[in-house]
Amino acid sequence: MQIFGASSHLPANSGPFCAGIGIFDGVHLGHRQLLAKVRELAAAEHVGSLAYTFDPHPAKVLSPHQAPKLIEPLHDRLERLAALGLDATLIEPFDGEFAALSARAFVQSVLVEKLNVRHVVVGTNFTFGHKAAGNARLLGELGRQFGFGVHGLDLVQTGTLPISSTSIRTLVDRGDVDQARGLLGRNFAIYGAVVRGARRGTAIGVPTANIIAENELLPKTGIYATLATGQFGQDLPSVTNIGYSPTFGKNPLRIETYVMDRQLPPLYGQTVAVAFVKRLREELRFDGVDALVAQIQKDIADARAELSLAHAV
Repeated sequence: MQIFGASSHLPANSGPFCAGIGIFDGVHLGHRQLLAKVRELAAAEHVGSLAYTFDPHPAKVLSPHQAPKLIEPLHDRLERLAALGLDATLIEPFDGEFAALSARAFVQSVLVEKLNVRHVVVGTNFTFGHKAAGNARLLGELGRQFGFGVHGLDLVQTGTLPISSTSIRTLVDRGDVDQARGLLGRNFAIYGAVVRGARRGTAIGVPTANIIAENELLPKTGIYATLATGQFGQDLPSVTNIGYSPTFGKNPLRIETYVMDRQLPPLYGQTVAVAFVKRLREELRFDGVDALVAQIQKDIADARAELSLAHAV
């Protein structure tokens, strides 16, 4: 998959394309449906398929105090888009100058002149142009004027929840990682480097990897059944604590993962991924180390049971 850094840097004659436009944060099941439509149209037209996305999220420029926490870092978004079989992804730098483009100017200068689009696929809640003046209806009108097709797709529902990045953020924020999985089509995961901690886990027989996450969005504090991936192996059963270790006084927020059934060497400096399968309980303060160790052993047993159940499903 080709990755282009900005529409202004596109090589000459890089189109034509059928393009899907969106942030695509999380590349969830709804995004995949939209981009499958892009591939279908591109194949029918014998042209390239393109995901057109933005970095940073427009809200970080237009209203930073209201900007959402992104589900995953940009490099993971790009990897997931590449895995969908698209021919190219364009990452449009979103800044004040770009935000000032009128809806018509965006269509003419980017979609028509730069991308030479044959079809554009968007969600029906799509907005674009200065002060979000454009919507899917206006895009359809401009498409007819400039000679390209526009396809607006409704939000996909699962049960009572719309499959959207907003829904996923809400679920993860309250610890409902199993429900978030139903919208993402995979477990919510965090990524980051392992750093040296206080080694309290090692002292009590449950050595943990202390992770500095790259993700903006983290699950609610608590204890989780998880799967860990890194240079040491794939999808290893684990227990992860996101919290403040209140048994040991006041501490900053930590992410600590204990890998079960495998004695690992120190992982300092390595990047690991932790996928969240089920929230087991709230983080608690214990009166002493013995009570904490007893609860940890119960957490390990509970996590093993949940992971076995998830694997069976």
